[in-house]
Amino acid sequence: MPKISVGAEENTETSKIRNVVRAVFGREDEANLVEALRESHAYRPNLSLVAHLDGDAAGHVMFSKFVLDDYPEKDALVLAPLAVSPEHQRSGVGSELVRVGLQTARESGYELVFLHGDSDYYERFGFTPAIDAGFENPFDMPDEGFLVCGLAADSLADVAGTLTYPTPFRE
Repeated sequence: MPKISVGAEENTETSKIRNVVRAVFGREDEANLVEALRESHAYRPNLSLVAHLDGDAAGHVMFSKFVLDDYPEKDALVLAPLAVSPEHQRSGVGSELVRVGLQTARESGYELVFLHGDSDYYERFGFTPAIDAGFENPFDMPDEGFLVCGLAADSLADVAGTLTYPTPFRE
């Protein structure tokens, strides 16, 4: 099996990333979200990651900074979107992007990562229902897909409440 390499996106890869995201979601919305996040205060260049397989951009994940409304001192991220090109799905690319992203976030001092996604997929990385941890779902989406991962042993201790995703998610 070819080796997957993951690193921070390069300026020269933005069109490749857009193509991957558009191919996965079948529309422009998520690709436009990635571009809007790049232009926002939430963008963290070291947490916009590209997976390469056989020299091609095979996938992309973006982690963006935001603030917990009741705990502004907690450094939190939202993971979205995660996209793996259709021809590379089920090859470990998505898992490697998430693993490297969570490790990079941890090393960068972030404490919490939130997302809306498939709990069966994300639980292997340590994500649990955010509702069960006391957080309010900020979107009109099913609660079972609203997940959180604590990046340190006490990250989820004594925190709960509301959160406001970065502006591009709400536009």
